[in-house]
Amino acid sequence: MLKLERWTTQYVELEDRMRLNALSSQGEVMVLWLTQRLLIRLVPYFCQWLEAQSDIPSAVQSVHHGFAQQAAQLSLQQSTEPEVQVPTEAGGVQAPALLVYGVEVSKIEGHITLGFKDAQGQVHAQLPLPAQALRQWLQVLHSQYIAAQWPTMGWPEWLLEHAALTSAAPSGSALLH
Repeated sequence: MLKLERWTTQYVELEDRMRLNALSSQGEVMVLWLTQRLLIRLVPYFCQWLEAQSDIPSAVQSVHHGFAQQAAQLSLQQSTEPEVQVPTEAGGVQAPALLVYGVEVSKIEGHITLGFKDAQGQVHAQLPLPAQALRQWLQVLHSQYIAAQWPTMGWPEWLLEHAALTSAAPSGSALLH
């Protein structure tokens, strides 16, 4: 099983799926395909987990999460890391690809770990996400949702409001996170 540490997220119109080009700490590359059906279930779960991480009164929680989302986006924009490049077949190496059928979520103080499963339920890769990295990924996912013209029902107002104020990634762009 691969322990992932860097990845890019990109909507691929031909597949009508999100593609994660992921890199492990050992330099191994893997391609993960996430369907809209799977993400529709995951996004609200991630947002609820983020909301539960703070002891802020509900009256100001939206403002708090909006600021936290803005800070995560700024940190992502200032990142100078190069994109994860996936080897092509023409280069003599083919990156393993997995159509993700399920995600096993483990919660440990201040971060969650995603285990990406195949059709038989076997976890092939794990991705640890501290709260800020999850916020950054949600921002990227949202921009790719817009590019895909997927519905954003289930996304919280604090994320949608922030996304409207920031410039989204151009359609077809992959952002490292």
